[in-house]
Amino acid sequence: MTLKTTAVDPALKLIKDRRLLFKVSEQIGLLGLVGETRNGLIVFVVALTMVITNKKRRPSVMVLGPSGSGKTMVIEVPLRLFPPESVVRRASFTRQALAYGQDSLDKKALFVDEYRGGKEAQYFLRILQSEGEIAHEFTVGRKTDVKRRVGSPVVLTTTTEDTIFEDDMTRFLAISIDDSMEQNLAVLKSELSPKAEPDVKIWQQAIRLLWDNYKQPFVFPRWFDYVAEQVPAQNVRTRRDWKRFLGLMEAIAMCSPDPKRDGKITFPDYCVAYELMNSAFTASVYTLNENELRLQTAVKALQKELGDAVTIKQIRNRLGWNQSLAYKYVRAAVEHKLIKYEPGTREKNVKRLLPIEGISAEFLPSPQKVLDNVAELGRSVEFIDPITGEEMTWERKRRPAA
Repeated sequence: MTLKTTAVDPALKLIKDRRLLFKVSEQIGLLGLVGETRNGLIVFVVALTMVITNKKRRPSVMVLGPSGSGKTMVIEVPLRLFPPESVVRRASFTRQALAYGQDSLDKKALFVDEYRGGKEAQYFLRILQSEGEIAHEFTVGRKTDVKRRVGSPVVLTTTTEDTIFEDDMTRFLAISIDDSMEQNLAVLKSELSPKAEPDVKIWQQAIRLLWDNYKQPFVFPRWFDYVAEQVPAQNVRTRRDWKRFLGLMEAIAMCSPDPKRDGKITFPDYCVAYELMNSAFTASVYTLNENELRLQTAVKALQKELGDAVTIKQIRNRLGWNQSLAYKYVRAAVEHKLIKYEPGTREKNVKRLLPIEGISAEFLPSPQKVLDNVAELGRSVEFIDPITGEEMTWERKRRPAA
């Protein structure tokens, strides 16, 4: 691959920066993505996986949220950092269009604006995601012919629908839009500020360099066996999500220059992945909305602070939600047994909420848990938080069992 000399040096400087993912978060903010830093970074890392060797480890993402909430921006903005030739964008597909397309979709990000826009073609899309090739037999006169389309693209799409066909949903990592009042206000205020249009060409060159440097798959060290033992193996979709998580670990390793890594995934890589991805994987594997997990966390924190059950008003104030949003996710979180109503009745029939003891739905074990149980990782680990850019430290709290 030939790179333009004017962009090579800045691009090289970018990919050698330990805070690369944080710089991505800053850049997508400059490009107009307001308040959706985590989701934007997830889309970025997912798109990076389009080149990894194991095609079954290339994840896809579906952004969930109401109409007008900015779902398209969460995908559109991070993709602007990628080389244009690596992105294929479509508003819709007819039933057999994916089989008859001429170009390979391998090592591509396929951006379908709206999940329903590809509804007729979803069977073929599932085949591409799972198998990497469509073989469509059709009749011409009295003869038959076979049309083939190859490629395992990373698929990025959005939806306003609350219910998605299960066989489709298991092929996507689901991330939810922040539709809180605080986020709505931030978006409104952003419209009042003058906007400069950053030049993304250096970023596009940097990503080409990252991909050029990816010569072979990263090796997962033996301590990763402990992580595998902690994921929710009782859920069958974990098989697919585990492969996707490993692919995302490779993408994070691409973004983390470390002369000592020797081709291996490191514990700091895992810490970054946990901070960025755990909530999305947890919501996907348990078929939850991420807002339910935010609500569960808020109820736990408020109950600990107040020493008492929590009202919906207190939850609204903590999360910046309006009344209808709060009631919507309270009902869902109670139904999914993440929280519960306080027993008995109270004055004015106020319903208060409590966390359910022992219930903590998570896809990944926390870095603290891994550090406390795997002796070979040492006593502490430092990593760069991808959201804040700060140097973070986890320290072992107890000696691992022999």
